[in-house]
Amino acid sequence: GLVPHVFDLATQPLGRLLPAEPAAHLRDNLQAAGVVWHLGDPVVAVQQQPTGLQLTTQSGQVVAVQAALSAVGLRAHTALAEAAGLAVSRGIVVDSALRTSDPAIFAVGDCAAYPSPSGPSPLPYVLPLMTAARTLAAVLSGESAQLVFPVMPVVVKTPSCPLVVAPPAMGSAGSWQSESLWTEMPGAEPLLRGTRSLFRAPDGQLTGFALSGDATAERQQWVKQLQTALTA
Repeated sequence: GLVPHVFDLATQPLGRLLPAEPAAHLRDNLQAAGVVWHLGDPVVAVQQQPTGLQLTTQSGQVVAVQAALSAVGLRAHTALAEAAGLAVSRGIVVDSALRTSDPAIFAVGDCAAYPSPSGPSPLPYVLPLMTAARTLAAVLSGESAQLVFPVMPVVVKTPSCPLVVAPPAMGSAGSWQSESLWTEMPGAEPLLRGTRSLFRAPDGQLTGFALSGDATAERQQWVKQLQTALTA
């Protein structure tokens, strides 16, 4: 019985993760399910009222709500590492053995900034954490292990519009190529079943993908192609 309102700095849902087509698919399906979007109009003030909360947005819009949930992302807590003289960026910088700039100290998890083509980068997801933890366990056991991430798609289990995204590395050259999957409906408008978006480098190599709706069934096909492309 609740009507959810979503406020976002970005002009589309999951703005840092999705290209335009699957983002629009997600937006429209959630809107049909009752979500009220306030995209590109973030909340700038929250005031307690006798019956709940009053939100004021950047544009001056005032919305009364019963409760507010703030999801603003993660920022690595690097103060202790920095005070200890370790190299930090957006996280505690580690090499492919999870060693920091002090070879006696290791870092793993959301606080770590792992090696990547675009520079040290945090990966705040479960699969990177599991892969890094296994590598670190091997290193601490005396093995000569190196951190190598497999293709790790992000799965968003929204029932009205599931998503699977393997974003290209930050700063990658290339562009998204998207297509929509439609079902013809007799006597009605065609039904959008899903979207398939592929990110290709200038040489045509696949370096990322995003699938929505029914297209998520293709997940393994594109994971295999992306893994082959990245290890070729």
